[in-house]
Amino acid sequence: MSEELTYLVKRSDTDPYAVKVSFSPLAISCTCQAGQNGLPCRHRKMILEGGDPGIIQGNKARLVEIASSAKASGVFDLLQAYDDAKAGKKAANDRTDKAFSKYREARVDLLMQRVKTDRAVVKARDGMEATIEATVSAYEAAEKALAALRSVFTRPAGEWEA
Repeated sequence: MSEELTYLVKRSDTDPYAVKVSFSPLAISCTCQAGQNGLPCRHRKMILEGGDPGIIQGNKARLVEIASSAKASGVFDLLQAYDDAKAGKKAANDRTDKAFSKYREARVDLLMQRVKTDRAVVKARDGMEATIEATVSAYEAAEKALAALRSVFTRPAGEWEA
């Protein structure tokens, strides 16, 4: 059975976090939110490094032994790989956010161009309709004038004298 050390670490609330360390193989847990979600937390990192994250109860003299075991286990390489992956993820998210922002701006520009184009098309259509209406009115006026003129031209000669 592996030996287990428990450290109580102060926090802003009244109840401290419990950080438990086991040897052979090295294992460490914490009751903080990150620890409960299986993520590295500063409490565990500091204890693994031999530091004091605000220990209010526990054998501080054993921190050197914990740091030695942690170094031998390669856990710091894993923590570094995690931090690097997190940084890579953040950089990728930032690039994605920028790309999406540019895409959104381009879509807005395209829509604004379409609105301007649509307005121009509507204006041209309205102008065309007004021109057609004027042409129809002019055509109807010409037809009426021609009909009146035909009645004059087709009148018998005797009707011309007044």
